[in-house]
Amino acid sequence: MRLSKLALTSWTLLLSAVTFAQSDVTIDFTSQGYANAEEVTSLTQDGVTVTFDKGTSNNIPKYYTSGTAVRLYGGNTMKLESESKITAVAFTFGSGEGTNAITADQGTYDEGTWSGEANDVTFTIGGTSGHRRIQRLVVTLAGGDTPAPAVAKPTFTVTPESSDGYGPVSVTIETATEGASIYYTVDGTNPTTESNLYEYPVIVSMTGVVVKAIAVKGNSQSAVAAQPVAINPIVYNIPGLVAFADGTQFKYVSQLTIVAMPSTKYMFVTDGYSGMTTLLYDGSGEKFAAFQGEDAAGKHVAADWTGKVSFYNKLFEVVPDKALAVGYGSGSVSYPVKDLDYVTADNVNQVVMLRGVSYTLGSGKNLTITKGDATVAGYNQFGIEIGAPEDGKTYDIIGAVGRFNDNIQFQPISISEALNTIEVPETADVQDWTLEGSFQQGFGGAEAQYATKVAFDGSDIYIKGLAYDLKETDEDWVKGTVSGNVVTIPSGQLIGFDEYGNKYYLLGSDDFVYYQGGTVTDIVFDYDAEAKTLKAQTKYIINNYNQGDAINSQYISWFEDVEMYAGTPVTVDPVSAPENLVTDAWRIKATQEFSWGGSEEITGKLQVGLDGDDLYVQGFVPNTPLWFKATKNAEGQYVVPSMQYMGKGGSIWTPYNCYFTAVSEDGTPVDVVFDYDTDAQVLSSSQTLVISDAKKRISSRQTFVGTTTISAIPEVVIDELPYEPAFDVEDEDAFKFINANNDESTWMFLYNTARYYYDFDNAADDWIVTPKVKLEAGKTYSISFDLWAQSEDYIERLEVKLATEATVEALTAGSAIIGPIEFNNTVAKTVSNDNITVDEDGYYFFGIHAISDANTCGIAMENLKIDEVGGTVGISTVADGSDRSSTEVYNMNGQRVGVAGKGLYIVNGKKFVVK
Repeated sequence: MRLSKLALTSWTLLLSAVTFAQSDVTIDFTSQGYANAEEVTSLTQDGVTVTFDKGTSNNIPKYYTSGTAVRLYGGNTMKLESESKITAVAFTFGSGEGTNAITADQGTYDEGTWSGEANDVTFTIGGTSGHRRIQRLVVTLAGGDTPAPAVAKPTFTVTPESSDGYGPVSVTIETATEGASIYYTVDGTNPTTESNLYEYPVIVSMTGVVVKAIAVKGNSQSAVAAQPVAINPIVYNIPGLVAFADGTQFKYVSQLTIVAMPSTKYMFVTDGYSGMTTLLYDGSGEKFAAFQGEDAAGKHVAADWTGKVSFYNKLFEVVPDKALAVGYGSGSVSYPVKDLDYVTADNVNQVVMLRGVSYTLGSGKNLTITKGDATVAGYNQFGIEIGAPEDGKTYDIIGAVGRFNDNIQFQPISISEALNTIEVPETADVQDWTLEGSFQQGFGGAEAQYATKVAFDGSDIYIKGLAYDLKETDEDWVKGTVSGNVVTIPSGQLIGFDEYGNKYYLLGSDDFVYYQGGTVTDIVFDYDAEAKTLKAQTKYIINNYNQGDAINSQYISWFEDVEMYAGTPVTVDPVSAPENLVTDAWRIKATQEFSWGGSEEITGKLQVGLDGDDLYVQGFVPNTPLWFKATKNAEGQYVVPSMQYMGKGGSIWTPYNCYFTAVSEDGTPVDVVFDYDTDAQVLSSSQTLVISDAKKRISSRQTFVGTTTISAIPEVVIDELPYEPAFDVEDEDAFKFINANNDESTWMFLYNTARYYYDFDNAADDWIVTPKVKLEAGKTYSISFDLWAQSEDYIERLEVKLATEATVEALTAGSAIIGPIEFNNTVAKTVSNDNITVDEDGYYFFGIHAISDANTCGIAMENLKIDEVGGTVGISTVADGSDRSSTEVYNMNGQRVGVAGKGLYIVNGKKFVVK
């Protein structure tokens, strides 16, 4: 930038008014709010930037509360930078630091002091091991380069908001510079003018937060101010509690449930919903006195107690300040079943069950726990009685994942002989089979099909997979017998444990009703040895908590209509339309019957296409792109085979299979038969039509009764302009909606608007096409509409094409009328083109094409108008009545004319062509 003489003179005068002197910048690493063992990279304070790098070391510079300093290892570097010349740096070291040499890339360093003159200097820690602990730096900046700051550095006031010292605090930020704006951060980064604008006190509710702020006025900015905020947090759950650093004082304000209390000093608790447990410790045992006894598990610890976090040889512990009180009520306790690979540092203090393991006793309190090829170290931390294991037996061990420094251990709380499930003998012939059935859990369910196992050993049979929840484990085998064409599985067999440690038993029943129970029976299958199939005679195969005659309705899942066959699962592809199928919009009218009683007359639009004798219909399942296929028979009827698979319906969160069928009076699935009136183009059926979510039985998602008709929509032709549709129900038959990407989102009419809503995964490729409009060569036409986005946070895209056919191919290749355009306005704006011409007389379609990216929000459009620009009229028709003397006619230069010849004129504010 070049300054004029006047500007240069003014600048010289300004400099002469500044008093220059050396200044010191103190950078205290103990006041930056770093957490213990937090990696440090860079910070800027009062114009000085400090940058840390691991250099040639494998260790990254970190801040540790031990020594309260940044720990730099051999090979690490620390770089200081400033726009002002750095003339001296004084180091203060933390306690317990090493003796590694420190060197500088320029200037002179000696015994914690550097001197020189540079805008940047880099210090390197010598050696390949060891470290130095830098607690504080005092950086001296040369005078002459650093004028006194124009904006005062912000100051902070921290105010407790709770009388007992726990909970959020309020941080007020001020600057002595009048009219300056303050910007702040709470995430440890240095603020800029893009950061939070300070308007109200900052509420801090987490420990370890550093509030940083700058003050800005005009083009001047203050130095960065930092305020570490030390609070005593309030915590509501275990995840929040275990996130605290060593020494954190807190208040716990929710009830806890005791999971285990293996001694008077140790208590493992859970919050009841996070699934996590943690350890409370009391060295005296007096603070847990109210809970001592064999029935401690399940009791609640009352809320509103205070304590401190402690790490004992890296083991997280919570130490209460005072005796804990018994809360109200009690809770159930179960122990998640885990494999040995769960015993890691990530799961310390979690109380779980290791099922079916072996163990050997070592010296002292040590033991080794084994399952298969896996082994973990055990340690009898709680001093329970552990007897020598018996040969050939396995055990279930409930315990806690513990640690001693870096040694991860499993600490037993109880050891019992394993509750073994069925084991398949080595002599059995194990085969790959497939299970199909309708899985139900509570009032919800879905069709299931998956690969499983069946094993034969003489007259014994072993079946895997009848417990849906355990089908991925190796514990869910059941044993039965084969007698001729019948397989019998005795009820009450233990099939395993769920993830919460609850036992599962397999039961059969023919009269079971959810929440009412039923009679327990054995599970019986029809067995076809030649075809290798099993078909359940027993109606319900139940996975239940209880064993025996009682069916526990607290938690039940069950199968209906179970069939099994040898081999891998056979899949059926859903109906799909031919790639080049041409479809038209037809209208459906039907009566939908609801499972809870009552019915409703419905109407809607479908896409129908003919391919020889085959007819394809899309949209019979609302809001899905599913098809069904019908084939013309000798009588001219169109027939859909019973239980035709259409694909997955529902939403992306709750998809379900869709089978299309008709139902006879006795409830049997039968073919769907549509009578077809060729002249009227009407398909009709008086059968009961069902969309079932199961193939082996009718499980209705939708039921249509009475007469269902699917009728071709008469073509709408626009011969006279203007055309101004209202986007209401009557206009739906005039427009064509093309879901070109075949997803679950497309255009619709809603509240006299046309709207496109987004799809999570697919970019928009959806057309809304006008009826055909008569256009003439040599004339000019316009199209306009009001357009807006559903959210200003997303950019939407749209284009308009003109074509002689209402197909994707024709429209894509058609003339571009508008766009593509991008918009995110949420207030309607008019989009238009007033210069549309065609080369030939004919009928044309306007295609409005949504082309937004996936996962945007939505498009809304209203007030569509197609019109002729400056309609061709004779001058004699301009004025009402025979006297034209009052009609004001202007040429295009704005001059009033008495007699209008051929040409373009403005009459009553509108353009007219006179021929």
